[in-house]
Amino acid sequence: MSAADLPCPVCSSTDTAEQRPSTLDGALTADHLRITDDAYGRTARLLECAGCRFVFADPSEVASVVDRYAEVVDPGYEATAVQRRRQMDALLAEVCDHTPGAATLLDVGAGIGLMVEAATARGLDAAGVEPGAWSVATAERRGVTGVHEGVLPHVALTGRTFDVVTVIDVIEHVDDPVGLLRDAAHHLAPGGVVAVVTPDVGSVAARALGRRWWHYRPAHIGYFDRSSLERAAVEAGLHVVARSRARWWFPVGYLAERVTGYLRFLGPVHRRLDGGRLYDRTVRLNLFDSWLVLLEAR
Repeated sequence: MSAADLPCPVCSSTDTAEQRPSTLDGALTADHLRITDDAYGRTARLLECAGCRFVFADPSEVASVVDRYAEVVDPGYEATAVQRRRQMDALLAEVCDHTPGAATLLDVGAGIGLMVEAATARGLDAAGVEPGAWSVATAERRGVTGVHEGVLPHVALTGRTFDVVTVIDVIEHVDDPVGLLRDAAHHLAPGGVVAVVTPDVGSVAARALGRRWWHYRPAHIGYFDRSSLERAAVEAGLHVVARSRARWWFPVGYLAERVTGYLRFLGPVHRRLDGGRLYDRTVRLNLFDSWLVLLEAR
């Protein structure tokens, strides 16, 4: 199918053109969708919309992606839960500064329940929805309650509204990003906010690294810049009220493994130091290539 036959999932324009051919070696599998996957630079065929600049994967190559998420098992993600929880605490603090009276939270794409856990610790009544059976079971084993297996809309959340709905590193994984935002907005209480974190394909890092940008990964099937993210919000009946750059916390060893994928000459150094105390230390990382945007209903 030609690019001209593929409408943009954000603005519906058919003025789309191939940005890059597929670099996948076969069909998408559950292993490709792990959060800790390090197949940087590999994607399905990507198209770019001339109207809103949204970049999206050829639907014919990623048609089964939602089904595959139900099969994902990612013990490496659980192994870094302590550090990743710090990211959730920081995100939640920023959101609550904007919405100080928030008492309830829904996390969409809740994973192993780190945001639900962080919100509960902060005193919020929190729930989550997550398509991965392993992730939901892991959340329960970790003592996190209220994470429901599945996607929005979800029967367990029927009629419920929340002061905060978080969509953290999720929207780039779905083939209908506007629909996801509409579903999130459906659960907003009056005056509530939707908090979205997603990679910025218009960032300096993305432009500098080109095809080797770390967010070009098999699991990512939609890429926003500032304008296309704003357009998606508008199409969903929302508007941007705050914008900042997202931050992460990782163990040094985790980062070192990934850096050697770019700078292979560091491999021997990594192997000598692996397992040492330095590699257990946690560092904060902000590469200025992901957005945190807060959205309210128009």
